[in-house]
Amino acid sequence: MQKKLIKVAILGLRLDAIRELGRFEVHGLPLIELSGLRRSFRGLLRDGLGSVQYGRAMLKAEYVDDLYRNRNPKYMAAAQALLDSLSDFDVVIFSTYNPLHPELLADGLKNKIKVLGFTDDPHSTYVRGIPYLWAFDAAYYISPAYSSQMGFSELFAKIGYKRVKWLPLVQPIDYPRLTFDEIRNRSITMAYVGAPTGSKIDRLKALDQAFGSDLALFGRWRMKGYYGYVRPFLGEPPFLRTVRPITQADKLLLYRKTKIGFNMHVSNIPSECGNMRTYEAAAFGMMLLSDRAGLNLQREIFEEGKEAIYYDSIEEAIELARFYANNTEERTRIALAAHRRALAEYSWEKVTHDFLTWLIDGKVSSSAASK
Repeated sequence: MQKKLIKVAILGLRLDAIRELGRFEVHGLPLIELSGLRRSFRGLLRDGLGSVQYGRAMLKAEYVDDLYRNRNPKYMAAAQALLDSLSDFDVVIFSTYNPLHPELLADGLKNKIKVLGFTDDPHSTYVRGIPYLWAFDAAYYISPAYSSQMGFSELFAKIGYKRVKWLPLVQPIDYPRLTFDEIRNRSITMAYVGAPTGSKIDRLKALDQAFGSDLALFGRWRMKGYYGYVRPFLGEPPFLRTVRPITQADKLLLYRKTKIGFNMHVSNIPSECGNMRTYEAAAFGMMLLSDRAGLNLQREIFEEGKEAIYYDSIEEAIELARFYANNTEERTRIALAAHRRALAEYSWEKVTHDFLTWLIDGKVSSSAASK
């Protein structure tokens, strides 16, 4: 008789099909999607526009609490629909953010193993992470580093939460198996794909001035890609380059043609590490050039000098990029080592299966998982 698979729902993850990973049946499900404005003039006056927009309100625990305690009809209906959609699952993982009030979680999913992902930290740790932890059976974090003085594992130890594990932020995409020559012979110097969050645009401006057309730059930027041109109206220096979005297929093709994958994180001082670009660069044969994290914990992902190159400032990053763009053999050696590690350790299938195995086998238990 065939053993029943453990059904896993990962909310916020897009999967093209149901994935079977050993004894786990993994589904990607959407989160609550609410648009429009809440009917709260008082909230607008007190907290600004962000507090009354449904989509933005669900990103902050205090606003979710307000929606729940006032029994906002639109929110409560959407929350109940989400809970109903999860009734057949044994494990429920919130991979981007949790839109459900913890009291709804504790009651509506009490027979499920519930997992909270810390994926936008340290900026969201106290905004939509720690306030919800009591209602979850386990948690994971994507960044080994939390701040310049503390790792994420130490943070959880300080708050007394033990059922937590590092989960690399990899995506369910197929990695190519590249040869030395396929990594060596590339036509594009450097690439960056991403949004201009925080001060990133200032760092990108310095890169653009140094490399010009040798820097392939794409992302979902505001004002249809013209955001850099309107910055002077906001009291900021202009960035005179139009940045267009790129499809997933074209992005992965770009990566296979590029020598250096430039990477950076939101924080201005060494803090978080391990965003998606970290793994995509290695998986597609680019040499990873990334900013340092707090306590140099980025070295736990890829070894410095052997599998990746790390920088302390944008000025140093420019110097390093020029050096490795012109030192083909050294760049290829580093990129190939990281590529091999990505294939061996950082595929979505392996990372997800290892995490779910940890979750079920003695670390976290529930009546649902033991049936």
